[in-house]
Amino acid sequence: MNSVLKAAAIVAAVATLVFGSPTSLRRAHPQLPYEEINAYYDGAKWVSGSTQCDGSREVTIIKPVAKSKSIHLTSFLKSAPARKSELTLRQKGEIDCAMMKCYTTYVGPVQYLIMDSNYLDEDASWIHAVQVGKGRVAQNNLAECRWFERTRVALITELRTIYITQNTNGGFEYSTFNYQGAKKSPSLVVKNGSALVDTAKGAESFTFTNAGYTYEVDVSKSDKPFAEVLVKKAGATVQKERVIAYTYARKS
Repeated sequence: MNSVLKAAAIVAAVATLVFGSPTSLRRAHPQLPYEEINAYYDGAKWVSGSTQCDGSREVTIIKPVAKSKSIHLTSFLKSAPARKSELTLRQKGEIDCAMMKCYTTYVGPVQYLIMDSNYLDEDASWIHAVQVGKGRVAQNNLAECRWFERTRVALITELRTIYITQNTNGGFEYSTFNYQGAKKSPSLVVKNGSALVDTAKGAESFTFTNAGYTYEVDVSKSDKPFAEVLVKKAGATVQKERVIAYTYARKS
């Protein structure tokens, strides 16, 4: 069975989970190598079930409200990341799913339309692609959210977004996109990283070395979410970035 047919086979199962219920796991399928985990930090603890969008000018984090069809939506412009907008929106109508895509409309002070792609395959599409539109004609201005093939980790921090991808030979690449002076091209790329399971932390740990610095990303492998980014020099931590949301492709 080819990748397209495998992806089509899981659309019905996935579609019932996207935005329809506050879950952190888009369920693993036996034919896919990873299951997608999403979480956000609420200022005191990690909470499962978010969806994130790293747009060209704006970052959006969608947080479900338990036992309801409402969401909390946090957004900020990359030009002013400290100034966050917080909205509570309610779902309008039913989720519209067709052609491997689901569209959900949320209304409140501002109308939002969220598109979540249900296309996944074992070769390259390991996490869902998302688009976000807002305003009275949200369907006409859906904006792409940054997405890469073979993504293992996508992190939203206070200063930048960070992506860890895995090539076909099993090698890892670390790419950052700073908010200040945001561009399409990455601010930093470090190749030839490694990954191991840190049983003491209960996490998968990704490590990259460049110009005397070590970049370490730890992501929980359990159902209790957490993520951290450490920058080290000569074994000492010189920077710890605050992660506010992440997506992780955990091995099934």
